[in-house]
Amino acid sequence: MELLLLCILPEISVEAKERILEITQGPVNWDVLLELASWHNLTPLLHWNRATMNWPCPPAVADRLRETFTANSLRNLFLTGELAKLIRQFEECRIPVIAYKGPLLATYYGNSGLRQFEDLDLLISKGDLAQVDRMLRAAGFQASEQRLAFARTFDFELTYETEDQTVCVDLHWSLMPRFFHLPSEAGIWRRAITARLAGSCIRTLEAEDSLLLLCAHGTKHIWESLGWICDVARAVQAHPDLDWDALFQRAADLRMVRALSLGLLLAIELLQLQIPEPFRATITADPKVQHLADTVYRQLFEDRSAYWGATASSRFLMRSRDNAASAIRCGVERIFRPTKAEWRSIRLPRGLFPLYYLIRLLRLVSKHGGRIA
Repeated sequence: MELLLLCILPEISVEAKERILEITQGPVNWDVLLELASWHNLTPLLHWNRATMNWPCPPAVADRLRETFTANSLRNLFLTGELAKLIRQFEECRIPVIAYKGPLLATYYGNSGLRQFEDLDLLISKGDLAQVDRMLRAAGFQASEQRLAFARTFDFELTYETEDQTVCVDLHWSLMPRFFHLPSEAGIWRRAITARLAGSCIRTLEAEDSLLLLCAHGTKHIWESLGWICDVARAVQAHPDLDWDALFQRAADLRMVRALSLGLLLAIELLQLQIPEPFRATITADPKVQHLADTVYRQLFEDRSAYWGATASSRFLMRSRDNAASAIRCGVERIFRPTKAEWRSIRLPRGLFPLYYLIRLLRLVSKHGGRIA
């Protein structure tokens, strides 16, 4: 794990290079290293730094790293082209859309092949959902589950795939689930910028909004992947003119200062990210942020499965909110809002959707009643 962390630093110092050579000249469990890199979606980055520094490893390991990097680079080029085609279809239909993460986030790495991603994330207006659904189906995409009305009522995203499953689109009408209780996202659309990618002009998130989203997404999943922490470090490094005052003010407006601070602290402690001192002081001033980081470290470095339960993740999310009221609303929403499991258990017509709350409650009692009692 130390070797992997050293190899994914945004800037590898002379001391880090010396330590890498020291580790690789001793006994290394290469199978474990490859497994860790794969689990955290860091194999291409590991290959790149190994090849750049030319540190010793068995030929079979070098071959596997190189093959994964090549395959990932080709896959990323293909998905970037597919994103450009999709954006042109949205333009032809005159549907506003924001693309984020995926190929756009890969540009922060200087080489798009260094980041692994599997899908294309698109943000639309909820009012355009039915039209976008028709457009995607006409283009050969199918929803992974035929639950458009249910998703529109209770969820924030729906996944579409081509028949051969080569392209996956995560279609969002909100950036985060409702239990985050984010205020209106109108500002995100107003602040969106245009980036050039694969010869196309693509509307995407402003740097500050993108960083907030990365921290919210990582917190939602208890930062179970080092790749997400690497994204935070690269996003900051790629924007030396980042407006830190606006970033933290925006986080305060969204009740996300603690989630933002957690993502930055992880990048500071694990990847030696440098940020302006006043904001570093703000992060370290909240002891609950360090407590959340310790939970993440236990999951990353001790027992990956210990913090995957719904109860543990809900508790973590509640602690990541900025105040008690927001934490309680987050917990209640996460526990009682109907999920895909309720939809799979019984298909109700649109007019009876409120009954899903009762079905959700009955399923919770059936599953956890004994423990609750």
